[in-house]
Order: sequence, then C-alpha cells, then structure tokens
Amino acid sequence: ALYSPAPYIPQAIGIGIGRVLKLSPLAVFYLARLFNFIAWVSIVFFAIKTMPVKKWLFLILALTPMSVHIASSASADALLNALSFLFIALTFKMAYNENTPLNGRNLFLLTLVAVGIAFSKNIYVLLLGLFFIIPFHKSGSKKQHLKNVLTVFGTALLAFVVSSLIISHLMHQISPIES
Repeated sequence: ALYSPAPYIPQAIGIGIGRVLKLSPLAVFYLARLFNFIAWVSIVFFAIKTMPVKKWLFLILALTPMSVHIASSASADALLNALSFLFIALTFKMAYNENTPLNGRNLFLLTLVAVGIAFSKNIYVLLLGLFFIIPFHKSGSKKQHLKNVLTVFGTALLAFVVSSLIISHLMHQISPIES
C-alpha cells in the first residue's frame, strides 16, 4: 500500500459489514461505495452547516458531477475532499464569525481535520495555509496565536512526515520485476 489506510476507513466498515453478512463480492464493493458516500455526505453537510458565508457556493461545489462521482466511488479522495471542505468551513467560521474564538475545542477540531488531510494525501497539506486568515485577536494574543499555528501545523507536519516515511520505506521494499 502506498497510501495511508486512514482515508479508507468508511469503505473498510462497509466491506466488514458485507463480509459478516456473507454478501457477494459485487455487493460488498457496492456496500463499500455506499459507506464512502455516507461519510462524504455527513462531513460535507457539517461543513456547509458550519460555513459562515457563501453556503450556496459550497453546496454547488459539493454537488458538481465530478465531486459526487468521486464521493460515490470507493476512492480515498472522497474522504479527502470532504475533509478539505470541512477544514475550509472551520477556518472561515473562525475567521469571519466574531462569536467563534480560537479556543481549545476549535483548535482540536481544526488539528484533527488537518491531520486527516495530511494522512490522506501529502500535497493537500498546502491547504493548511488557509489558517493564516484567522485574525490574531481570536487567540487572545499574538503569542497564543503563534502557539495555535504551531499546534495545527506541527501536528499536521508530524502526520505528513510519518506518512511520507512509511510510504518511502514501503517503496524501498518493492523490487522491480526483472524480465
């Protein structure tokens, strides 16, 4: 495996249920797709609900044909796209909603989503730069804001490095087929 198993959790649950029910391989595959779609819908719904501005734009982006196609597949990209929507929504909520401070609960949620993104596909770590639209006063002070930035980025960077090292190690284990 060249990717982290984290974005395959919804599909794995569907496959596990299909195996317990002793369904055919095709039915198990469709159950994996169904669970992936349910996870995507749940996370995107929460993201749209959380988004303080341009909810309709978020809905339209989520319902583009390619987005729905990926969401209803067994691909790991469905969870990655949903987590990206959620990270953007949480960041915008903290940046534009005056009643939403950057407290421990919100910071934990942002960090958790950032780690999920980092485990899914490494290049999406660049999306975390959106964190910088959150004003300093949301953290209480510039020093606390710097700690918050280091928490989110440090944890995501650690997940990114661990994921990269595992993939690199696995790649060195694979020997090319000689003809």
